[in-house]
Amino acid sequence: MKLTTLWLSRPTVRVLLVVGLLAVAGLAINQNSFNAVSPVNPSQNGGGVTTQNAVIIRVSPTGNDANNGSSWTLAKLTIGGALAALPTGNGEIWVKEATYTESNTVTQSNISIYGGFVGTENDKNQRVGTDNSTLDGQNTRLPLAVNSSSNFTLDRMTIVNGLSHPIASDIKGGALSLNQATNVKVTNSQFRNSTSVKPFNRDGGCIYAQDGSL
Repeated sequence: MKLTTLWLSRPTVRVLLVVGLLAVAGLAINQNSFNAVSPVNPSQNGGGVTTQNAVIIRVSPTGNDANNGSSWTLAKLTIGGALAALPTGNGEIWVKEATYTESNTVTQSNISIYGGFVGTENDKNQRVGTDNSTLDGQNTRLPLAVNSSSNFTLDRMTIVNGLSHPIASDIKGGALSLNQATNVKVTNSQFRNSTSVKPFNRDGGCIYAQDGSL
């Protein structure tokens, strides 16, 4: 779906994201705050858009960002640490099930973030766990932004308690902000309890997307 600007920010709506389609129904928790769920199918493991030779970086709550992320034993501690290890893009970030309290901006192209790992898998198609790889904004920050990049995948991730202050920082979208990001794929993921602060009613309590494709 080609986007000029997409605001998922009307009061009293619950948003169901489908690739290429927006279906609207239900009730949100309050004005400018939203819950959204992309299609969840346990048999699908998010094909992603990175190339065959993509570097795989693993992230675990027991990891260390000084590690190289080449195995679960040598996992990094944060998604931000994994992104820093992929300065030119073309990588997959495998996130072990846990809650991560961080805020990250993806500017590289060909990046995929996959959640739902228990920490023993050698292939993302081996994932059988729940979707408890969570980014928590703690009601103080925007958890994830993708800016000026292409071919980004988010699969089996949950983003909660995101907050943006459009006037203070010009950052829009409570959970996920997309700015000039093309070929973005969101699958098997959930967005909950995220808010874009007033006075704007158009800046995406859940997702803000401008000048890209989702």
